[in-house]
Parts: sequence; structure tokens; C-alpha cells
Amino acid sequence: MALLLGCLLLAGSALSLTSCRRGGVAKPPGGAGDPAPSVLTAGSGLEAAIALGPFANLRTVGWLTASEAYGWGDVTDARQIYVTLGVGGDTRSVAIPIADQLAIAFPLPGGAGCVGVHYSDFTAWVHPMTGSPISLGEANSLFLSPTGARLLTFGRKGSTCFDTKTWVGTVQTQIPQYDFPYSGCAVTWLTDSLIVVRADDGDQVSGNLTMVAQPGGQVLATISGGGAILSPYPSPGGEWLAVLAIDPAKAITMPEALYPLDAGRELRVYRVPDPQPVAVISLSDPAAGRSITGLVWSPDGGSLAYAEVSVDSMLEPGVPNYGQTSVVFVARGPAFAPTALALGVEGPWLPARFSPAGDRLFLEDPVANKAMVWDFASAAATPVAADPGWPGGERVASSDGQRIALRVTVGAGEDLRPFGKVAAGDWLVIYQVAGEP
Repeated sequence: MALLLGCLLLAGSALSLTSCRRGGVAKPPGGAGDPAPSVLTAGSGLEAAIALGPFANLRTVGWLTASEAYGWGDVTDARQIYVTLGVGGDTRSVAIPIADQLAIAFPLPGGAGCVGVHYSDFTAWVHPMTGSPISLGEANSLFLSPTGARLLTFGRKGSTCFDTKTWVGTVQTQIPQYDFPYSGCAVTWLTDSLIVVRADDGDQVSGNLTMVAQPGGQVLATISGGGAILSPYPSPGGEWLAVLAIDPAKAITMPEALYPLDAGRELRVYRVPDPQPVAVISLSDPAAGRSITGLVWSPDGGSLAYAEVSVDSMLEPGVPNYGQTSVVFVARGPAFAPTALALGVEGPWLPARFSPAGDRLFLEDPVANKAMVWDFASAAATPVAADPGWPGGERVASSDGQRIALRVTVGAGEDLRPFGKVAAGDWLVIYQVAGEP
């Protein structure tokens, strides 16, 4: 099973699990209680896979560490859980009753639990794995810093920056507020002590980016938009900030307050916190009708990959309609002069991620579900398997690139590879990676 990455949350009552597996050993995360997901195992070595499910709605999957994934979602219409799944099949979970269902949630550092916003009254709460929940007050959205050391909450009355060890909050005065639902403010963490705020001109169409220290709230610099929509993409470690810029009249979709626009006509790179760019990258062929998209930083923050591809319209909200061809570039710091990759294969190829060492780049064709690996030393691309068994799922690579956490929906009577027939619903699957960059 040569599988590869495609690209790219609970006061706990005991839970009992009923196995839905065919083969493998179910390892339930708790004792008696309402129906809850089962753990399935199959294969060994590079063929090894672990699954947790079913969920009525598995909302989010991700990684806490290189060996422990997490999921957050609805087990039934009356219960949500935040659960972790280790690569050995071990689980930890926190259950949330229906009255306290979360609208959004994020994992806490070290798998200590999760923090989220409740549907019922739009207040933020910490749900630890052990101990009682902690109220953080009114909020309609929130964001964790890169390491989870700080949390920003956003509400109609203002924003607060919390220390996630002490849960002491500092009110923020430099962050503008927008109305419900889930709007909060357009904020991106650069480091645990610095954010960038997209301050618009009143209609959320265009504006500036402002760098604000945390938790003190000091304004360090402002990047002028010049009438363009600006979308920030910080490098790991926060030394560099890539910014996509596009004329609002040419944008396919307007940016939502929480999420940056993912396509632009110009790419600017800044050394934080200097508001003057070190590089301004334009389209290689402005007449080709392409946009810059698919920004991916290398783990050391020294290289930036992106693609020029046509993005004609939206197939559905959040799903771009890509054209038939693309050009992939890599720009290396500190000058960030772009170099095109001679892939030798046509298609709307997009960068997915760099290898941990930064010596290879994984690319995918989201239309044909194909994948390849670009090796920088040999300047050559090699086709690889692109997960033919689980297309269309939300796939997230572990930090070491050795495993994938996947959210996949299984219909009634369908198989879940390699476990065979399982109960219908959403499943969290972890599998090893073969041939991974």
C-alpha cells in the first residue's frame, strides 16, 4: 500500500466502544457510556494503519506530535468529543454534552484537552482531559499561537490574549472587531509574541496589515495595502512574512474575516517586522490569466514554494475550479528570487509541502488526484502514488512526514481500506507513508 500525503478538536465521562472492524484489535478509550468510536488496526510496517470511528460528523483532524493525532467532532446528535489517537492505538478523550456543543475548537499543547467556543451562548471554555472546565468569557472565535503558548479570543466586547498555562488574560485594544457569526478579526500569528492584523477599510475588501506584539499590544509596523486585498502567510519561526496581494475587482472570492484569501496576482516577502518588502514577485506571464496560489514554506523558513494556475471560479464554497496547467516556483531567502521547476508533466500541480530536511518538495494535482516528488539535488520529478483508496479526505502530515492523519467518510455498506466493511460515518485514519519525501 504505497500511500502518500495529499497536501494539508471535550469533563470526560467514561466511554465504551463497540468494534466495527474486520480484523485487527479494537482498543476502546474508556468504559461504560453512550456509543463511541472504535479503534481498528490492520497491517504492519509500511502497511500498518489505525482507524477511529465512526463519527456522525468528524469536524477536524490534526497532529499533536509526530506520533499522536487528534480529532474533534460529533459522535451522535447528542454528544461531541475531543479525542487523541496514538500510532499504537492508544486514545484519550473528553466528552461534551449537547448543551455545550462547540462551534469551533483547538487542541491544547501536549494533548491536555481542548479550548473552544460553545454554540449555546458563545462563550469560550477550556475542556481539560482532567479537572473542571475553565470559562474564558464571551467569544465568538479564537486562535492559538504557533506553539499553543497563547490564545486570542474575539467577541463583540473586545479581544483578549490568554496565557495557556495560567489562563490570565490581557485585553487587546489594537484589534478591530466584526460582528457574529465566527467573524472575530482577521488575525494571523507570526510567533507566540507577535500577530499580524488585517485592518480593512470598513467593508473588509482592502486595507493594511498591522504587526502587533502580544500580549502587550504594541504596534510594531504597518504594511500598506494600497487598495489591494492582502493575505499573510508567515514562515515557520516567524522570520519571514509572505503576503499575497490582489485587486478586489479581480478576486474570485472575497476573504472571510478568519481566513486569508488563497490566490493573488502579486507575492511580497517581508523580513519581520520590517514593513518594506525584500522581494516583490509578479506573475511570470500576466496575460496567461493565472493567479499565485498554493504557498508552502520549508520547515526552516528559508524557502517558499508556490504555483501560478488559473482559478476561474468556485465549484462550491471553498473549492476552487483550477485550470489545466500550472507553473510551480521555488523562491529561496534572503533574496527570494523565484525559479521555475521543470516538472515535465502538465496539470494544475500545486505544492503540498517540503520534506523535513527541505531537500524535496511534494506536489499534487487536485483535479486528477496525482502526486509527484521534486528532488532539488537532481532537479527531477518522480511520480508517486496519490492515495487512490481514500480520495477526497482531509489529509494532514505529521511533523516528521512519516504518517498521515486522514478524515474520510464511509457510506453504508462501503469498505474502508484496509479494514474492510465498517459502520457508516466519518473515520479518523492514521497510515504510514511509503516513498515519502
